[in-house]
Formats: sequence, structure tokens, C-alpha cells
Amino acid sequence: MTKHTNEHDPYFIPLDENEPVELITPTTQLQDNIDTAELLKNIALPAASNKYLKPLLIALLTLFIAIVTWEAIRFFQAIFSWNTLAGIVLTALSLALLVVAIMASVTTWRNNQQIRLVLRLRIDAERYVKEKTFGHAAEFIDDLKALYQDKPQLLLLNQVTKQLPDYSNDAEVITHLSRM
Repeated sequence: MTKHTNEHDPYFIPLDENEPVELITPTTQLQDNIDTAELLKNIALPAASNKYLKPLLIALLTLFIAIVTWEAIRFFQAIFSWNTLAGIVLTALSLALLVVAIMASVTTWRNNQQIRLVLRLRIDAERYVKEKTFGHAAEFIDDLKALYQDKPQLLLLNQVTKQLPDYSNDAEVITHLSRM
């Protein structure tokens, strides 16, 4: 290596060819003693304003439904102009599909109602057992009967409620029902 100095570059160090080269590696910085959770605790970001998002989505959904309806009407008109029998068959199939979709939606809605009722009953039962309340067991049993209406469990529930002893609080009633 040639030795020449560059007086303008403060980072240039001329090396002697006879000396061993020792590379300087930066040491890792020790972690600061600053608690970032403490710093971030005081930072409050305001909630983003999205008051126009719902009207935008409603408008887009309305536009989409209008376009799909328009195209469906044009398609049905084209099929009817081509062949009346094909148009009638397509209309019947479309109506059958619509009826099946509505039935599936209604069934799903009813099942969700049942799930909500079960969750509410579970929460009520936990509360009655925890708080040792009195006087709510009859209402709870009525809700269970409404849940099991037209189901085989209703017969078992009726048998258990006929044999139900006179308990001093709702927790004992819930425990008895859960054991049977």
C-alpha cells in the first residue's frame, strides 16, 4: 500500500504495510434505562374520523345492487326474447334459488337467536350460583323450557322440574338441574 495522506479527509488513516491491521468494530450499545411503556402510556392518539365511511358503503352497496338488478333484468329480457319457455324455466329456477336463500337466512337468524339465549342463560346461571340469589330460578326454568321447546330435552327437563325439591336459593336449583 502506498502511503499518502489526505489532509482533507478526517476519516482517512494511512496504514503502514508492516503493521498488522486491527479492525475496529463498534461495540453494541447497552439498552437504555428508559421505560418505553411509561413513555407510550402518555401518548394518546385521537380516533380516526370515519363518519363518511358508512354512507359511502351504503351508496356503493346501493349502486352494486342497482347494477346487478339492471343486468339481471336485461338478461331475463334477452332470454325471454330468445325463447319463452327458457325464460320461464330460468325464472322458476331463480325464484327457487331465492326461496332457498331466504330459508337459509331465516334458519341462520333463528339459530343465532338460540345461541344468544343459551349464552344469556349460561351467564345468568353463573351469576345465580356466584351470588346465591333467590327467586330467579322459576324464570330461569321458564327460559330453559322456551329454549327446549319442540326438542327432546323438554321431556327430561319437565321430569326433573317435577322432582325438584324446595331449595333455599337459586344456586342449589341450578346445581340440581346441571347434575340431572
